[in-house]
Amino acid sequence: MIGYKLRTIELTVVAALCAGAAGCSADVAEGETVATTGQAVTISPVGSSAVQAAVYGYMWEWKTNGSTPVQLPVPDPPNSACFLTNVWGTFQSSSDMVRVSMVTQGSAIKWQIFGLSGGGSPAGDAWCITGSDFTLGAEAAWLGSGPAINMPKPGGSGFADTNDSCFLMGISGNVSNAGDNSARVRKVNGIWQLEGIPGVKVFARCINHPAFAEQTITPGTVNDLPGLGSSPARSFHADHDYFCALTRVHGSLRGGWIGTYIHTLSDTGGLVYAWRSNGFTNPNNSYLAGTARCTM
Repeated sequence: MIGYKLRTIELTVVAALCAGAAGCSADVAEGETVATTGQAVTISPVGSSAVQAAVYGYMWEWKTNGSTPVQLPVPDPPNSACFLTNVWGTFQSSSDMVRVSMVTQGSAIKWQIFGLSGGGSPAGDAWCITGSDFTLGAEAAWLGSGPAINMPKPGGSGFADTNDSCFLMGISGNVSNAGDNSARVRKVNGIWQLEGIPGVKVFARCINHPAFAEQTITPGTVNDLPGLGSSPARSFHADHDYFCALTRVHGSLRGGWIGTYIHTLSDTGGLVYAWRSNGFTNPNNSYLAGTARCTM
């Protein structure tokens, strides 16, 4: 982990790499303020043959044709937290699901990514943070109906607020013909809330690190995700400092992909790691978008 003062210097340098670029823009809610934290999170995996590796970096993957749950080899909670960073494939029945969750194995608690197929081909990817400088909140579940749910406060009573970051853990249901805000966790008047469209179940958790500006994800458009001071979420270090994950799936999942990933910038000699967002659609999936946020 890296101290705040050093990170600030680094981010001032790498911000020049993105100056004036459209990919550095972010959607910031009116009146929203973003706090900073004194200690960075550490993400996992950095890189290993044990995880899925492609042009989008390293991540743990679950998809229908590998239906066995994937155990995530990170320290047991509370020294780890895992979230949904990408969701893809088709979600066309009430039982199609992809989810990141804690499971009990003997006397230990482990993280895994898993899913179910009820006719579709749901899939997703997970990243984790590790260390001891954060507290993980209880999971909240919006079960397909009713008002939005206030997210539990990590490590305390009440609800998650502007000092916290909340990310999606899972999505379940028919999202093949969904409209706006199929699944989302967002801040409303300073309180994080979870909701979805009727019939779609949504799961989320929070950690006690404040979130940076929200970024819209548009399939076919590569965007740098915003970090401290709206500078790009970039780092000179292999542990990356930043963690960025999904906060909303917007539209229909009929073979498309939406999410976040890490990219090594070749013009820096591989020294700089950048969090980015992108996705794709196919002819049957023309309406798909999302949002993501970062924390550190």
